Amino acid sequence: MNVLIIPSWYPTLDFPITGIFIKEQVMSMADAYPEHHFAVSLWGSHDRSLWLDSASFYRLSQKWRGFHLSRHQHTLTDNCQEYFSPAFTWTRKWKQGNMANIIRANRNNLMAFQAQVGKIDIIHAHVSHPAGVIAQHLSGEFGMPYILTEHMGPFPFKSLMKKNGAPINAITDAIKSANEVVAVSQYLGDRIANFTGRQPLIIPNLTDEAVFRPKAPPLDKRIIFVGRLVREKGLEELLSVWMTIKERYEGWQLEIIGDGPLYRKVTDPTIIWKGELTREHISASLGSAAFLVLPSHYDNNPLVIIEAMACGVPVLASRVGGIPEMISEQTGRIIPAQASKALEEGLAHMIDHHASYDRPLIRDQFLSKYARGAVTRQLMALYHRVIPR
Repeated sequence: MNVLIIPSWYPTLDFPITGIFIKEQVMSMADAYPEHHFAVSLWGSHDRSLWLDSASFYRLSQKWRGFHLSRHQHTLTDNCQEYFSPAFTWTRKWKQGNMANIIRANRNNLMAFQAQVGKIDIIHAHVSHPAGVIAQHLSGEFGMPYILTEHMGPFPFKSLMKKNGAPINAITDAIKSANEVVAVSQYLGDRIANFTGRQPLIIPNLTDEAVFRPKAPPLDKRIIFVGRLVREKGLEELLSVWMTIKERYEGWQLEIIGDGPLYRKVTDPTIIWKGELTREHISASLGSAAFLVLPSHYDNNPLVIIEAMACGVPVLASRVGGIPEMISEQTGRIIPAQASKALEEGLAHMIDHHASYDRPLIRDQFLSKYARGAVTRQLMALYHRVIPR
């Protein structure tokens, strides 16, 4: 089987964490099924040198590298390759954000992969725009099936929304035309069905259980937040509430991992700003923490919750999107979103009771649902069901 993956989000030097869950899924599939070939089609969606927007228009010197990028191939494993053909991206208001050239770049990648391994059996797109749109076009052109996994949260993004709140036609068309549609949470699946009439299959994200593992006690008096440092992740409320909590619980610290506009917004000796870390360093921090806090305003199937569960760490998170599907009384606590009082009470409860959670049980629940084998088996079964015999 030859599988071409087209991701809307994928890690780059500029954004090393963006879409990391897609890359990890691809590599997990390649590892689990060495008899098949997998390829990732890239065009520079998250390469700053290939962005042309109002914020960068007057910094053309920074785009010099983009004009000189060339097609290339990178080997991830013996049966997994990355193919790159550069294409600039700009606002959808003009020529659909250069969609014609983005499709051309992906066509080049498809043909390069096909020249090496033979006929491609299936395209797997991640996120309906732009990857789903690209997959729909290439599927029609080359006569091969495609499936679409949606990760978008909220769905649809405001920039991809009509005035009535529905997704733009390109998204609806890509979803309706796909041979199968996958959502990473039931909440997201229901949103997609509400707008398109297409009920997706539910297959969650995964993480590597060999990287994210429980650590031996004793545990630190440390609460950990991992994510983009933006208002939508509830970080402003967390920082505000923490200034009260720290007075009640002496010796406790709040560790914040990630980057964004709110980095170092508050300076306090009990707040540890770590910036972006590698997966291994995140695992080390998570494993010895008392619990994870994620007060998001919206989310679907947050990778950091899966990572925390893999480490046997309980979670305090908002009741939004697909998060309630992930957390039970045995694995953590759910609180209302954007509610500072509830967040304060939740933090106090978790500080008082974090040691009572059964960490091996949390790990077991992760293994049954989010471990690599649990997810890759579902995806391979889906591929076999879609590919014509």
